[in-house]
Amino acid sequence: MQLKPVSSNLIQNMSCRSRTMVNSRGIEKDRLPINLTGTVTDLSLNNYYSGPPLHENEDIVPIINAMAQLGVDKDYSSYLNYIKTCHNPHKELLDMIKNPPTELMGYDLPSVGIVVNDFGSFSPGLGCISSLLTAVYMMARCGDNVFIRDKNPLLGRLSFNREIAVLFLGEK
Repeated sequence: MQLKPVSSNLIQNMSCRSRTMVNSRGIEKDRLPINLTGTVTDLSLNNYYSGPPLHENEDIVPIINAMAQLGVDKDYSSYLNYIKTCHNPHKELLDMIKNPPTELMGYDLPSVGIVVNDFGSFSPGLGCISSLLTAVYMMARCGDNVFIRDKNPLLGRLSFNREIAVLFLGEK
């Protein structure tokens, strides 16, 4: 006599929403293995924007795209004039951050980093990012808890109010 499983004979639909959730609250520096050292990169876009305050629901991608195209030293009206002529600022910005900027190439950063909210306890390695494009590249690949270099960038993660640090781990 052969027992039949209670479940149906249908194959599970893999396109349905996942039932598993992974949650992380971060990692304390003193719990890291002794052979690992950290390199911290501070990320903030508010250092580059000097225009008027933006509304809470305003799309900042056109402004960031204009700043990346024209430079961060222009006045706000120049950015607005550029935005009027731009057909698809989201696509232009995504094309610019598809590959790592040359500024990041020399650091040979790992593909994963931990997003740290309390970055006062870490000694800076790279320090503040000096280029807007590099900050946008990294911030668009940072979730709440992790940076993944090879993931598709999410422009919705960009904000002038968001300040984070990414801790990259590597062997000594």
